[in-house]
Order: sequence, then C-alpha cells, then structure tokens
Amino acid sequence: RHETIILSLIPMLHPPMQGPTSTPQPATQRLERRQRRGKLIIVGFTVVIVLSLVNAHLAGTWKLLVPAVDEDFVFDAFFLNKSYGRPDDNHHGIDQGEDLNANDTNVNANPHRADVTQEDRNANEEDEPKHEQKLNVLLLYADDWRWDMLGSVNPAVKTPFLDSLASEGIRFSHNFVTSSVCWLSRATLFTGQYFNRHKSYKLRCPRFSFNKDQWQHTWPAMLQRAGYYLGHIGKWQYHDYPSPDKGYFNYSNYFEGQHWYDVFPKRKVHGSDLCAERAIEFLEKKPKDINWALTVAFYPPKPTGSGTDPGVQYQPTDETLAAFKNITIKEPFNMTEAFNRLPSFFRKGRNTGRGRWTERYRTPLHYQESMKRIYALVYGLDRAIENIVKKVKELGEYENTLIIVTADNGMFHGAHGLAGKWFPYQESIRVPLIIRDPRMPAEQAGTVEDSLTLNIDLANTVLSASEISPHQNMQGRDITELYLPFKKKLLKDHPWREEFLYAFPSLDEDHMPSSTALVRRKWKYIRWPRQENEPHLLFNLEDDPLELNDLIKNATVHGQVLDEMIKRHDEMVQELEIPIEEMIVSKNIY
Repeated sequence: RHETIILSLIPMLHPPMQGPTSTPQPATQRLERRQRRGKLIIVGFTVVIVLSLVNAHLAGTWKLLVPAVDEDFVFDAFFLNKSYGRPDDNHHGIDQGEDLNANDTNVNANPHRADVTQEDRNANEEDEPKHEQKLNVLLLYADDWRWDMLGSVNPAVKTPFLDSLASEGIRFSHNFVTSSVCWLSRATLFTGQYFNRHKSYKLRCPRFSFNKDQWQHTWPAMLQRAGYYLGHIGKWQYHDYPSPDKGYFNYSNYFEGQHWYDVFPKRKVHGSDLCAERAIEFLEKKPKDINWALTVAFYPPKPTGSGTDPGVQYQPTDETLAAFKNITIKEPFNMTEAFNRLPSFFRKGRNTGRGRWTERYRTPLHYQESMKRIYALVYGLDRAIENIVKKVKELGEYENTLIIVTADNGMFHGAHGLAGKWFPYQESIRVPLIIRDPRMPAEQAGTVEDSLTLNIDLANTVLSASEISPHQNMQGRDITELYLPFKKKLLKDHPWREEFLYAFPSLDEDHMPSSTALVRRKWKYIRWPRQENEPHLLFNLEDDPLELNDLIKNATVHGQVLDEMIKRHDEMVQELEIPIEEMIVSKNIY
C-alpha cells in the first residue's frame, strides 16, 4: 500500500520534461512548481509514516521512540518495542553446519583455565544423576549493581525476594567481572570470553554479533541449535538489535536508557516493571513443547542523565522510595581522604570517576538522596524479579528452570571519592550472583560459596542446563562444578581457580586510565600500564578490605609477595594474550 502511494505521487513530483518545442516557463512559475513539489514530498512521506505506524500498531509491533542519556557516554535514541519478534512467531533458528556443530563440543583448554576435558566429563557420566529433562534458563541481569546491594549482606537494603531465592539456592560471595563496564561485560556474558577475544571494544559495536559466524559460538546460538526457544528483554547496549528475522533470538524486546517509559496507550511504566511485563508475555506465549532460555536485562539501578541536583539521576517509584524515607545511609570511609590516597593521576586532568562523584555525592544531601534512590531502585528490581519467577511457578516450570541472578559490573557509590566503575577496586569489579538450580542437593540450599567465580563462567554454566559442552573459544568454567556432587569430583584433578586477571582497556587515558589486576582472596596487585610514574599498587585485602593502604611503599616487608605477584600477573597477561601495550581503545582495534 505504501509503495502504491509513493508511485502515485511520482508524476506530481517529477512531471514530464518539456519537449524541444515547448515554451519556456517564467522563473516565478518554476519557483512555484518547486515549492509545490516540496510540499507534496512532505505530505507524501507523512502519509507513509502515519500508515506505517498504524499498520505496525495493528500488527502488535508498535515502536515508541524515546530519548536516552546513558551512563556510558550514550546520547542517543532507543526503541521500545511492544513485541519485536512475537513469541508466537515461527522458529527462526540459525542454520546448522557441520563445522559449527563440531565446534560446540570442542573444549580445548585456555592456558589459565585448568579446564575440564570431555574425557573428564565422560568418566563421570556413570555417576551422574540424570535429570528428567533439560532445564530451562532464566537469566536475570541487572545494570551497575554492586555485590553488597542485597538485604542478606546489607540490612539497610530491601531485597526480600532475592534473599528468599538465595535461601533455596546458593549465593556466591566472591563473584567478579573481568572488565567493569557495561558493553564489555555484556559481550562477555554471551561469549564467555575476555574483551580481547570477543573484540567488542567499542560502545554499541558488538563484533560478537555483527555476523553469524561469530554469533554461532555464543551460548544463545548453541542453545537455539539444540532446540531451545530464545528470548532477550530490556537492555542490549549495542546498535544492531538482533531480531528474530535475522536468525538471532526468537523473541526480542529492547528498551534502555531510562527509568520510566511512556508505553502505548498513554501509560507510564517503570523500567523494572516493564521488564517483568515483557518477560511474563514471553512466558505466556512461548511454545509449550520445547525448552526455553530468557535473558531479562534490567536497566535499573543504573543512573540516567547527567543532572547535578541531589538524587536526580535515580528515578524509582514513589512506593519503593517511601521505604527509605526515614533512614540515614552510612557514608563510605572519608571520601575526601580516600580520594587523596589514590594515585596522583586521578587528581590530574578530568577523571570521569571523580566527575561523576561531583554530580552525585559531593555533599551529604547529594549522597543521601542518591543512595536512597539507588536502594529504592534495587527494591523495585527485587519486586520485578519476584513477579517473573511467580509466573514461572504458575506455569509449573519452577522445578525445571535454572535461575541465575547477577549484574554487568559494580559501582563505587562514593567509595574512594569516586562514582561509576571501570577501575579495579572491589566496589567496581565485584557483583552479586545467586543461582537456584533444581538439581542442587537440598543440604546446599541457603549456603554461601566463597570460591572466585567470574562472568566468563556464566556461558559454560548456562550450557550445562542442556548438557552442552562449551565452545572451544569460551574461557570460563562451569559453576555447577562447585555444587553438583557428580561434578564436584572433577575438582580433585582440576581445582577451582584461586586467582584471576582483571583487564580494562581505556576509552580515554585521562578520563579512565586503563588497568589490569591480579586478584586473589588475600592479595591484589594493580597495574596501570600507561602510567609510568605510578605504575602499580599492592593491597592486602584481608587486612585492608577498603584498599586504602598501598603496600608498594613498604617493599622491604612485602617485597617477596610483590615480586611473585608481578611475575604471575605478567604470566597471565601472556596466557590470555591481553594487549597490554594497546590498552587504550583506539581506531586500530575498533
């Protein structure tokens, strides 16, 4: 219909040229005709756009353009889709090929992984209690959510449902990200890879999903080839928005950049609640005869905008905010003194962490208003997750669903006199992880596991729900080895990690210095590869959990520890092929 309208306008927009014997038109007539033609063009395209929107609404694919100001330098527009890829669409699986299927079972070890081989798994099959069927997967993924923003860890925070979920599963107290920034973590989530392997360095340019060859090696594609129905709701971060017709997710509904959305018709919905609504829609309309996996990527509690009024960057519901009206939230260790203990290059130039601190926490009023609203956003997140899980229970699928709750990175929230993330301190790199697995022994329900788990482990763990071996390019381990009895036997020959390497490639060295860090339970060694005058730090995390006292200055006491940490750090950089000399993101690695 739209093409017909445009074709009918062409004769008016471009009338036949005059023949050689035609009388030339006066200049005023030519001007009037050009003006008339311009008006017709505007009218024609307006009609087409209106008809397209009406048609899209009737088809259930209404898109609302909403402005967004992202914490990660995004000033753009995102689309809120009512049903971008409806769950009753035909299955849009990815074409299978022998080479891709062969790769799915290849578990070639990465040098640092102490990986479990396929032979190891086969040796334990006879002891493996067979679950009646493959598990569904519900991955609940929040944004900028620090590890201690749980009621079970910090009583001032209200997360009653997540605390209840943890009482039925396991809370992992030492869960970390390998790069603390949104888009790198999201690429790591799907690929199980460090940033230098998935190569999605640039904000909104996901190399891991730019083409089918790379996407085939992600856990969503691998589950889809195994017959799973795949869904993604909420934040995607990248500009490509992989839709069902491209052969990615079977159901996708993307929206991000705000805490509140105007949803057709004339309804304002909070971002967490909108995620819950769309997740429930997915659950209600998905096919009933196949397994499913759904990622719900919440934008809250991430801040929005760059306003400087107290608390303005955090916009919870009135109901959740009221729960924190009459409390005073304890400030972190003296923020001014802590900031002065950072390397001097943090105080030079325009450090982004300090700039964000000025916006959000510079006065006691700013701190209280911001933190109360952050707590309220987390409370709203908790309630939204409860509604999603409630629907899973109503459908009778709770005991056949692996539930994972985690986040893309932490946040300073004023610690060290900083806001944001990026830098390799605990507040930035440590995030929540709760797993509720119906295969889990009853005696492990409600326990806290302190092994070092990483976001690169999530891909392997999700694939274990369908007994699919990880792809050879994945760099993590299956977290179920820590709690499923038949898998824990593997730890005898392949002990769980006692250390890991953190790496962050800078967008701008003056604003966000690049960094690497060797992290253990007791010790942390931090390297600033582009800072020649202050290249490294050493902390004893047991004695100094706030990371305030750099022990490099006391090398006579800790010299042996420092030498060993430096040596091991450099070994892991080589093993993981981290481009230490190119840690500033530039055109050559976009």
